[in-house]
Amino acid sequence: MQYQLFIYIREPESYLHWQLLDRGQRQAVYEGSWEQLQQYLDTEGVVSPSTTLLLPAECALHCKVELPPSQLKYVHKALPFAIEDKLVKDPDYYHLIPNSRIKNGKLPVIAIDLEYLESIRSQMISLGLEPGEAYLDSELLFEPGKLGLCYAEGRTLISFEDLYMATDDNWAGQVIEHLSEEIDTLGINMVFDEGVENPDILVAQVQNTMEVEVATSAFQGDLLNHLVDKMLLKPKSLTNIFTGRFSFKAESKSQFKFLQPAAIAASVMFVLFLVANVVETRRQSALAEGYAKANEALCKDIFGPEKRCRENLLKKEVENVLNNSAGQSANSGMEFLASADDIAQAMRTGLEIQSLRYNQSKSELLAVITGKDFGILEAFKNAMIAKGYNAELSASQDGGKSRGNFKITKGGA
Repeated sequence: MQYQLFIYIREPESYLHWQLLDRGQRQAVYEGSWEQLQQYLDTEGVVSPSTTLLLPAECALHCKVELPPSQLKYVHKALPFAIEDKLVKDPDYYHLIPNSRIKNGKLPVIAIDLEYLESIRSQMISLGLEPGEAYLDSELLFEPGKLGLCYAEGRTLISFEDLYMATDDNWAGQVIEHLSEEIDTLGINMVFDEGVENPDILVAQVQNTMEVEVATSAFQGDLLNHLVDKMLLKPKSLTNIFTGRFSFKAESKSQFKFLQPAAIAASVMFVLFLVANVVETRRQSALAEGYAKANEALCKDIFGPEKRCRENLLKKEVENVLNNSAGQSANSGMEFLASADDIAQAMRTGLEIQSLRYNQSKSELLAVITGKDFGILEAFKNAMIAKGYNAELSASQDGGKSRGNFKITKGGA
């Protein structure tokens, strides 16, 4: 592989650190926005790099659920029901990543907000990057049987077995004290960046709290550089966040291996061919025609007519509809595709779809759309109402743009 690109999301999600490996040679760490990353890649002439995403541990919730052995085979279906009472929102709003390492009859689960991941993934795709792998930064500190603590840039990253988290340095002492009551560890690895003041005091505090052996080390430069060091060791136990509906690499290897750079129309026709085959086997060929129409319109609205459509927001949703409607009529699928096409027609210059999800049981579309101001979001809402929908909008400011969360259902005035 000629290029390897590591992108480290920092808070807020629009701020990044990145590092490029050109034929194995490490380049400097840069930081900035997605737009600045695009400029960097264009300047360096980087095309289709192998991309790894690192996420801040603060974005993830960690839970442990009890599942009867009989349900482990169907863990992805049983998980939302088992974890529902441990989350602040409905499980439908989270991407759930189960860990196969079951301990004491409990299954560790990582939960990350869907909109957060969809926004990041859409940004990557718009830059022509294939979001194949994503990991939590604190997990890279993992060493079996030991607690890992990394003090860097005002944060303390913590890892132990299936627990990956981070906290502000001011709260690190209280968090570690709580962990001492919950975990049994053989030792502690403490890592500091060279800018940390009085590391000996921190070591003494942890050692007094945990009463175990402490090993220390330090690193120079940006934290991303240190994390890339860990990544290049090729650890086998890392938990890839981009699984299930966020899986891209598996699709690229199987379904898209014959897809070469082409115009939007050729890409759409290829994806249509794949989906049409699935549809035909279930005798729902009407979905294929609806998919083609909605996909082509939305693809152009999202990526622009000048960009090739390497990925789209509809493909996964179409597959979900098909999987959940096997043996039933195609009505729900057609309703979804018709609504998606109406959304495409209501889009206007200055709007960009960040994510699109379909709740089949409620016949409800959830869309995240950004625009230059609130007025253009309100105009989109009114356009959907004029098409016969109920459209609810909640808006906020995000990096100089207005971000609208839409809930759209058929049946308005």
